[in-house]
Amino acid sequence: MLPYAGVAASKPQLEPPRLRTGEHARPMCVLFVDDEPVIRRGYERAFGKTTEVVLAVDGVQAWIILSGRHDFDVIVCDLLMPNVSGIALYDRVRGAYPSLADAFVFVTGGATDVSTQEFLGACANAVLSKPFEMHELVALVEARRPRRR
Repeated sequence: MLPYAGVAASKPQLEPPRLRTGEHARPMCVLFVDDEPVIRRGYERAFGKTTEVVLAVDGVQAWIILSGRHDFDVIVCDLLMPNVSGIALYDRVRGAYPSLADAFVFVTGGATDVSTQEFLGACANAVLSKPFEMHELVALVEARRPRRR
């Protein structure tokens, strides 16, 4: 589960990716978009030693970041945020930078309204419901770790 305020998160023990002879992994780059500071800190603690972590406090800041950078391997995005929701951010990114649409992994603490349920039903991207075990997110992210030959 994600840690509550004041509770230290245990770091997942990640092995470096196993490479075949002549294969080199580049550092993975992940954008985490969440309006909750405790959640962002948890992401940074869980991924910061093995991944380039970029944090955004909301969809507005994420859009600014994504307007200047298109090298994210994964974008972990909360669905329900003030100002610009994860759905609105995804739609905007999909229109402007279609190659990044598949990079989204959505997290949500309560996707109960009809439009959110319709979005999730039509979207093929992975979704984790809060609270979730950090190892679940680690597995989703690690499955997308790029490999170079």
